[in-house]
Amino acid sequence: VTSLGGSCFYGCKALTSIEFPLVTSLGASCFSSCSSLTSINLPEVTSLGTSCFQTCKALTSIEFPLVTSAGEQCFYQCGNLTSINLPEVTSLGNSCFYYCTKLSSITIPKVTSLGNSCFQANSALTSIELPLVTTLGNNCFYQCSNLTSAKFALATSVGGSCFYGCGKLTSV
Repeated sequence: VTSLGGSCFYGCKALTSIEFPLVTSLGASCFSSCSSLTSINLPEVTSLGTSCFQTCKALTSIEFPLVTSAGEQCFYQCGNLTSINLPEVTSLGNSCFYYCTKLSSITIPKVTSLGNSCFQANSALTSIELPLVTTLGNNCFYQCSNLTSAKFALATSVGGSCFYGCGKLTSV
């Protein structure tokens, strides 16, 4: 198997782990609402569809070494997600990590574009440094209430309400 279509495993609430060593693309909502999913092994994936892992509430960490883009709402409401490592990603879709309230560790060194509401309502996020980002969408860090430091050396466009509700932010 090299491709998983849209909604392929949608709502498989008892599914706890995924291992597809040859899969390169995941369709929209592929694993959406797999509320027990904790482990992912997809070493060859290069494309994550819209809402791919939406509301996978048991997911705690993700690492996709080859993925170059993450679709809209890809990890939307993954409430237990604490860390992400996406070394090749260059763009994150709208609401990609929206309401991932425990997300505190982010490694996305090549990302250049953050969609609207990308990290909105991530209360565990205290600092972020994305040196290649040029575009931050509307509401990108909206209500990241514990964010104290944000570094974007190349930013040329910052959307409306980007840092709204970031009362502890001391440096940008």
